[in-house]
Amino acid sequence: MVNTEIPKHCTISPSSFSGTPLLTINHEATIDLDSTNSFEGPEKLLEVWFSASPLCLPEASAPGGLKVVPSEVWKEMLDLVNCKVLSIVESEDVDAYLLSESSMFVFPHKLILKTCGTTTLLSGLPKILEIAALAAKFPHALGDAFRGTATAAIPYRVFYSRKNFLFPDRQRGPHRSWRDEVRSLDRLFLGGSAYMIGKMNGEHWYLYLTEPNTMLTPPATPDREQPVKVLDLPDARLRAKAQAMDLDDGQDETLEILMTDLELENAKQFYLDHASAVAEGQYFQQAHKARKEARTHLGSINDIDESMDIEQYKADEVIEKMCDDSVDVFSNTSDGYSASTSEDELTYPQELTTEGHALGTVVSDSSGLSAVYPTSRYPDARVDAYLFTPCGFSANGVVPSPDEEGSTHYFTVHVTPEPHCSYASFETNVPASQTGRETADVIQQVVGIFKPGRFSVTLFEAKDVADEDMSNAKKKAGKLEAIKGYRRIDRIVHDLEGYDLVFKYYERTEVVGAPSNSFPPNTTASRQENMPPIKAPSAQTTGSSGFDPDIFFEMWENEARSLLPQDNDLRNSIITAFNLARSDSYIYHAIASVTLAQVQEAIEYGGDHNLHNWYPGDGGQASELPLPSQADINAYASAFASTTSTPKSLTALAANAKKGSHRASVATHLQSKRNLPSTYIIPKLKKADVNPYYDYWAWSCQTLEWAGPTADTALVKQSHHILPILMHHFGCIVPSYEGLEVIKQSTRGRKVLDLGSGNGYWTYMLRRIGLQVDAVDNLQSRYRSLWINDTVVEEGERYLKMKNGAKDTLLLLVYPIVGSDFTARVLKAYAGDTVCVVGTQNRNGYTAFSTRIIDEYIAAEKPEYRKTVQIPLPSFAGKDEALFIFERGHDGQ
Repeated sequence: MVNTEIPKHCTISPSSFSGTPLLTINHEATIDLDSTNSFEGPEKLLEVWFSASPLCLPEASAPGGLKVVPSEVWKEMLDLVNCKVLSIVESEDVDAYLLSESSMFVFPHKLILKTCGTTTLLSGLPKILEIAALAAKFPHALGDAFRGTATAAIPYRVFYSRKNFLFPDRQRGPHRSWRDEVRSLDRLFLGGSAYMIGKMNGEHWYLYLTEPNTMLTPPATPDREQPVKVLDLPDARLRAKAQAMDLDDGQDETLEILMTDLELENAKQFYLDHASAVAEGQYFQQAHKARKEARTHLGSINDIDESMDIEQYKADEVIEKMCDDSVDVFSNTSDGYSASTSEDELTYPQELTTEGHALGTVVSDSSGLSAVYPTSRYPDARVDAYLFTPCGFSANGVVPSPDEEGSTHYFTVHVTPEPHCSYASFETNVPASQTGRETADVIQQVVGIFKPGRFSVTLFEAKDVADEDMSNAKKKAGKLEAIKGYRRIDRIVHDLEGYDLVFKYYERTEVVGAPSNSFPPNTTASRQENMPPIKAPSAQTTGSSGFDPDIFFEMWENEARSLLPQDNDLRNSIITAFNLARSDSYIYHAIASVTLAQVQEAIEYGGDHNLHNWYPGDGGQASELPLPSQADINAYASAFASTTSTPKSLTALAANAKKGSHRASVATHLQSKRNLPSTYIIPKLKKADVNPYYDYWAWSCQTLEWAGPTADTALVKQSHHILPILMHHFGCIVPSYEGLEVIKQSTRGRKVLDLGSGNGYWTYMLRRIGLQVDAVDNLQSRYRSLWINDTVVEEGERYLKMKNGAKDTLLLLVYPIVGSDFTARVLKAYAGDTVCVVGTQNRNGYTAFSTRIIDEYIAAEKPEYRKTVQIPLPSFAGKDEALFIFERGHDGQ
């Protein structure tokens, strides 16, 4: 029977099918849940078995084993792991918990816990052992001070595994290293074995497991008055009983597919804005279809006789079911709306615009995940899915066997789609023999959904007693060889205690998306060495028809005054300038995720809520000085205009400043940082050059009451909603006229190599002043506007090696990435003599060099280079940005 107990603060969705899994949703845990900072996708996976099978539980244990443990008890354990329960699917054989960071499955005889991010999974293990002893009554031993528990159940077997982390330095507790994790496990269990499977300098997988009938590690200093006592330790009789019932470990099979570098366009389906658009289209399409069919069958809807049985004409109400806690969100129906509903009366449900289970269900269906184990084959299978804000997806599937009563399996999926750390995992214990398909077919279907650039497969299967030479494992490994569109890089077959393990690693044979910087390209090449670089999409603005950069600049030259925000209406300005729809709802993902409408609302708040708090006083508190005047702001912004001399403007900025004012501090700071040799002669233009980014930036200075950075700007830890808009359309930083001229004069007739060119705005501006520029970027960041047609899609280090170091170029790095030692590897591969770096000149965290400035980094790591130029650039509110030139072998100044 199904457990219908409703945990506190939860609602439950009753099913219309007897024995069908039920869903419990924890609304408190889902409020304001945001995946923005969930960067570490690869999960930690723990399995704790207390018997070999649910039908051979120890005699002293509670009927139902671990499933008798109330959900509130498990939630206390999960607090130690640092994750929350979002919802629960309860069935007779297994309870599936969807967590804020992955999943947990509770069977009568075992618990499976899988968590991602910076969760501290192993911190919850002693509590799991205590719960199994006290609540499930499994055989146990007295606890000790080290474990921090009163008692600990004796597990039958324990398995712990994980992929190598993308960001290991961010882990906490016992997860800072594999060595720490093994030490933590060894303190609990005797005789555990630890393995690293795969290449140490590439993709690899860690595994810790204990032998059958695991022994707990005795306390280091036993209490003489209360010695450790083993109570009813499971013996070989239980294993023999399981073998006699043909339900031993031989039925245990786990397939795990761990995928990285997800194809960029395909990954959009796991973003909330995309899923909401899909749901909206389905919602009104189904409403229209239902109305049309009703008219066909009934004539005019308004003429329906109230005495008629309208129910027989209703389409299945799937969208309403997804949005109503009083019905089963797992309903497998497909079409949508009451024939009697007027289109004018339809109200688009809020649940289909916000994160949660409703949009999770939409993504599960539209992506094809719900079809991996289709209801045509598994009629009682149910999927519990959740979509996060602004992106991210988790799902648990409960899959009762259609052929074997009392046999229920699971699958779980978790997705982190952000380009710089994209990752997806798929895990299942549904036996291949039950699906009627080869394991390779399941893998092919899953990778077809996510389209990863690379992935690893682990197949963990209980060993057939008769298979002493591992022939079955080797045969299965052979069948996994061919995955269409991918080539196998690594294959390992392990003979473990009672299990066969097959590990394989694949890379895509063609580039479908930009690889992330998770691993150095020299150890995990994104494609074959002999494949030529591919080109990026043409110049474009998403949501705009016919965007052409040359036409845009021509228009801006003639109409800049009318195109800039009137009455601070940035939304209308961007829509008009880039020819966007008036109803534009594009989400700009950058330092925040915002729409034009949301940014406009923030602008209208003005300085309320400390939105203009750019000038900290003592101790980082708001300054007692008044905000800069419009005159002071104009003086700062005009210092970077092409019709003025920047050094003279900065001198005037200081000369006309009141003592102790913000203006005085800005002038002093910028002059102290400035270093431009007299050999650079910057001509002053009579007519302003065309630079829409500079114009928008100058407007933002007035709007945000920003008169430039000071020495204390490093203390500012906030930005403004305007910045993501400007970054998406123009790039990370404004190229000033003086900055472009400095680059031009530093080339000395050479090409510019814009490495990490982003959306190409700097390349476009440099070409406008006559320079030859090669633009290279791996396109891991998505911009709304692209300014050039010929970006070479490639990793920086690899490109430099292909070009023999690009000796005859000036290397331009705009906000270089430090992740995976990007800057160090690029500078090592570069054979030329001149490097231009554009970025911050303080340590406020906006730069990849959060602990030191770029010139400090170069001095320490690349002493063969000397800084020859440092000039301030137009800095967005709260930032302090500059352009640096470094010359190899130069004496410096």
